[in-house]
Amino acid sequence: MDVVIKKTWEQIIHVHMTTKYFGIKAEEYAKDFKTYVQPFNELKNSLEHIIRAMSVEVGITDKGQEYVKNNLDKALGHGYRAVFDTADWLTITIRDRIIETLRPFNPEVISKAMPEYYSNIRPRIDAICNDIAGLRGRKDIENDNDFMIKEVNGYGKILDELLDIDKKIRNSVSAIIEISNAKRNEKVISGLIGFLSALVLSTITYFFKLKG
Repeated sequence: MDVVIKKTWEQIIHVHMTTKYFGIKAEEYAKDFKTYVQPFNELKNSLEHIIRAMSVEVGITDKGQEYVKNNLDKALGHGYRAVFDTADWLTITIRDRIIETLRPFNPEVISKAMPEYYSNIRPRIDAICNDIAGLRGRKDIENDNDFMIKEVNGYGKILDELLDIDKKIRNSVSAIIEISNAKRNEKVISGLIGFLSALVLSTITYFFKLKG
């Protein structure tokens, strides 16, 4: 097999496996397990070009190696779009999931349970979402496959980081609930003390008025 074609095959497989991995994650985290169809449309288009290339490889058609190379390049292009669309889908899904997880709690309680949330974690989530969206926007600009593979690998690490952040937040929910309940109890006790103090004061005042 031609060295260039072999390398393109390896890149197609790598990109496909990356898309599959993060696509499954996105489906797991999405509400009601809803599926974002765009990445799968790109994979379907990629498969069409792979079939055309393989028709030459197995001798069904005789269009030459240049035809094989062109179709594999197109298949890889669709693969890139699939992985970047999946990355965008996953970041939006996890960001919404994090927001929904923390929505019931006030910022003071969240900060006490996770002191680094507003200073580090939340800005990092926003930065990751912006980075992925920016990559998706420029996915058709670069034609250097080696460069694009590095982008795929780099953003794969970023997505793993985002998944770790989500896990950390969900593991902190019990502590957040505990602090929230403690603060609620403090307010109840404080209110009760205030009520009793006011009652005692009004009783003493009433008593002295009767004596006077």
